[in-house]
Amino acid sequence: MFNLGILFANAVGAARHYSALAWSCGAMAIIFLAVFIFMPETPQYLLSVGHTDDALSALRWLRGKESVSMELASMVEVVERSARERTSLRAVLSTLTMRRALILSIGLVIIQQLSGINVVFFYTQSIFEAAGSTMSPSTCAITVAVVMLIFSQIAAPLSDRAGRRALLLASAIGMAVSLAALGGYFHAKTTMGDDAVASVFWLPLASVIAYMCFYLLGFGPLPWAVMAELLPPSAKGTAGALVSSSCWVLSFIATKCFQDLVDALGTAAAFFIFAGCSAAGAVFVFCLLPETKAKSLDQIQRELSVGFRAASAPS
Repeated sequence: MFNLGILFANAVGAARHYSALAWSCGAMAIIFLAVFIFMPETPQYLLSVGHTDDALSALRWLRGKESVSMELASMVEVVERSARERTSLRAVLSTLTMRRALILSIGLVIIQQLSGINVVFFYTQSIFEAAGSTMSPSTCAITVAVVMLIFSQIAAPLSDRAGRRALLLASAIGMAVSLAALGGYFHAKTTMGDDAVASVFWLPLASVIAYMCFYLLGFGPLPWAVMAELLPPSAKGTAGALVSSSCWVLSFIATKCFQDLVDALGTAAAFFIFAGCSAAGAVFVFCLLPETKAKSLDQIQRELSVGFRAASAPS
């Protein structure tokens, strides 16, 4: 749905004035609000605040059947166990394996954001305008969004087949190469003029498409999946909030500082920096991240208790 939203925004933005895009997005939010008014609270939340009868009604509404007693009993057990085992931030930081899991989780979202993903999302048309593409910037942006939508459906099943480490490594290396190619194009254009890049007019579009595909292959969805596999259920609420906060603070900083970076160092240097961050991400994954695919939480925790290097060694 996220990629569909990107396509919608790029298509409407290309066809209409920016105010029409704002109204269109606002209309979507109003429709969502109108529909969601009729949705019940989740049974898990209702159980957590002691409203068992309301939880039963909500579960019946969601399942469309009356006989949900066994499922409700299972939910009650999970909610009660979660309440007993809930871990504070101090407890997370005081446990060696949890500290290491938290460092790995935050490290992945740092790489995700410092690879420049939101910069490419938000500045897609500006990037193509600066590149002097023979296609219109809006057409290029729509093309990228269409490819993202298609490739996201192809990439999703791969994580369970290829493993997390392999996909994250391929993703980081692919993003680094794509961003370096884009940076090289801008460097040649700036230092040698438009004629020097006339024969590779296709490179900016190809680089951005390749970058997006490699991002969707690994560093788009997998940091969150890996975090869920590294952390025990009792720590997911506390540690997950810290990881999410780190992610969106970095997203804001990277997006806010991009134009300042371009003004100070040039467009080529900005993309070379993002490429360097992606390459550093490949080193981080290779040296530190354990494979979590098809492993139990106990096995992952035992590997982390030995150390990063031991945990990341092939099993």
